[in-house]
Amino acid sequence: MRSDQLAGECYFAAMHIQACKSDFDWIAADLAAFAQGAGDERNSHISTLITKLQIFRGIASERALSLDSFTYEDLRARPSTVYIRYPQEDAAAFGRLTTVFFDALFTRALSSPRKADEYPILVVLDEFRDLERIPNLIPLLSKGAGAGISAYIAIQDISNLKARYPGDEYKAILNNCEYWIIPAQIDRETMQMVSALIGEAKQSQHSAQKNTAGFTTGKTESERRTAFIPAEVLGAIPFGQQLIIAHRHTIRPILADAVFWDQTPGIRRQIPKEHRRST
Repeated sequence: MRSDQLAGECYFAAMHIQACKSDFDWIAADLAAFAQGAGDERNSHISTLITKLQIFRGIASERALSLDSFTYEDLRARPSTVYIRYPQEDAAAFGRLTTVFFDALFTRALSSPRKADEYPILVVLDEFRDLERIPNLIPLLSKGAGAGISAYIAIQDISNLKARYPGDEYKAILNNCEYWIIPAQIDRETMQMVSALIGEAKQSQHSAQKNTAGFTTGKTESERRTAFIPAEVLGAIPFGQQLIIAHRHTIRPILADAVFWDQTPGIRRQIPKEHRRST
């Protein structure tokens, strides 16, 4: 379709929307403005639009998006679990689609809080580095509890968070997490940040000055501050253990045993025997 043809279609669509439903006046206005814009500018926007829509053109996208297996109301009406999985080689495309889905889910949940007879929603964002920036993630973390929705974020190190949420955004995310669960770390920046979060310990040292006869002539006191948990210690947490930090009790970290889902009897019984593996 040529630019002038698309402009005509947009103008017709604008008039149709305006005639059908006044609530969509702003959509009609935008379409009409687009149709009346300069030809070169329209071509630029159309080219950008086509580029952004390429992720929907693949067979895998068509197969994945052609069937709705649940609705938002299903998540609130009964206990249910939804898994979103895709091959790692398709992460660049499906990560974007998943981001759109989560943002829509967060928007819906925040605008329609949980009612007394409805179930809460928990979103586990594993492989978080594969997702694009989710616009409503920070509002969800700060307001989600009141709306009956919460999220767990899994990242390898702090750089995964900074890459998607630069500036002060990543700090806002960290500040709105009630708990941090930290296994052994290899990223130096992450270790230093966690060590600084926990805080410092104060050590007082006393010394006495004596004369040649051995009598005390004076006393001095000095104070030295050291990290309560040095950064290097966070890199030596044994496998199978993890550090738990509560948001309001950062000076009291807890060293706890890790829980492996495949070693939990209740969950393991739900896995078909042919898929069980000894670890």
